[in-house]
Amino acid sequence: LCGLNISALNEVVQKTAVDCMGPLAKFVGDVICCPQFGSMMRIVQGQLSTSTGSLVLNNTASQACFSEATSFLMDLGANDTLPDLCSVKPENMTGGLCPVSSVTELEQVISKSDLLAACTTIDPLKECCKPVCGQAINAAAVQLASKTLSSLEANGSLAAHKQQQVADDCQGVVLSWLASQLGPESANSAFRNLYSCKVNK
Repeated sequence: LCGLNISALNEVVQKTAVDCMGPLAKFVGDVICCPQFGSMMRIVQGQLSTSTGSLVLNNTASQACFSEATSFLMDLGANDTLPDLCSVKPENMTGGLCPVSSVTELEQVISKSDLLAACTTIDPLKECCKPVCGQAINAAAVQLASKTLSSLEANGSLAAHKQQQVADDCQGVVLSWLASQLGPESANSAFRNLYSCKVNK
């Protein structure tokens, strides 16, 4: 799958197919299916980075990988409208406006140990009341985004929506890095816990 050994991702892929099964996906989309689908794509991205050194894909690779992943899921019985149902697009894998894309550069900017300490084990109840992992991810994303934001400020072109977009795109890059560090199953558990907190708010 996307150049990866499918056996390494088997558990996450199978879970995604089950959570997004056929007609049921429309009824459990926001709560069950879409968080799992989004998590799977970040994990694919993270696993690819272990061999490429890049936490993002170029446009051609993202289109091909996204298409391959959705087709693979549909073959396993998943809903055939997943991209529309979940508002997940190939562009989500490109890094968007985030100025940092390589593993090496990210690890020079953020505190790896702090991020891993916050996100390796997540207590779902505590995380929802007093976010630890979520805050660590946001802090790391802001650190990455600051490279672009400072240059935009210098040019006088720092619109509020652009500032938020850069931070959101960098958050995706941080999640890809986390997925590469935690491994597929642990990353999937962490990402699902984080999403559950958003849904429950």
